[in-house]
Amino acid sequence: MSVPTDDMRMVSVSALVSALRREYVPESTICRVLAAGLDVDDATARAYAEGRPPPPATDPEALHALLVKAQERRDWPEVVALIGRILEHEGDASRRARYFYTMAIIQRDELADPEAALTSLEEALDSDSSMHQAFERQRALLTAQQDWKRLERAHRKMIMRLRGQDKAALEADLFHALALIYRDRLGHDTAAIEAFKMVLVLRPDDPDIFAALQALGV
Repeated sequence: MSVPTDDMRMVSVSALVSALRREYVPESTICRVLAAGLDVDDATARAYAEGRPPPPATDPEALHALLVKAQERRDWPEVVALIGRILEHEGDASRRARYFYTMAIIQRDELADPEAALTSLEEALDSDSSMHQAFERQRALLTAQQDWKRLERAHRKMIMRLRGQDKAALEADLFHALALIYRDRLGHDTAAIEAFKMVLVLRPDDPDIFAALQALGV
């Protein structure tokens, strides 16, 4: 069953209000009927009764309640819009990252909008660089698009995010992946050599890296 749009809801509510007024139902009772029937607060019910658009929710609890309802009816554009409004009030970096990640998955899977998903994943990583699943989703999307230049930039940005975090093993893996992108996808052997050398700085005595450098003439 299709979900009524805001305009459709306004028309339906207006018809109901007109019918109740013809029966001389008090305005306070009409508002209570609307509040109960639409599952909205008193201010929103009054707005509907007066034929005005309902005021946008700003209270975090109200926004979360609206989000749950939008998820239940699988109104994905509304879910994304509500997450965006929640993010306007969310200051915790870890929670912001989770919201952006959730938004990205919806944009990718439900809205078939990979570009929007990539933007949200970037925001998730900027909020919390430890959310490695966001980077993996970003890498998978760019690989599927065969957008090697953006994939290269994504790896360099992730390396920059990790600087000073004492995560040498992960940083080495990223440099290794970056070297392969330079060598196999972009044909930039000089850049590949430098990236492979950075792997050795972080992961000394790796025979595979020595072999890769030898194959590149180093």
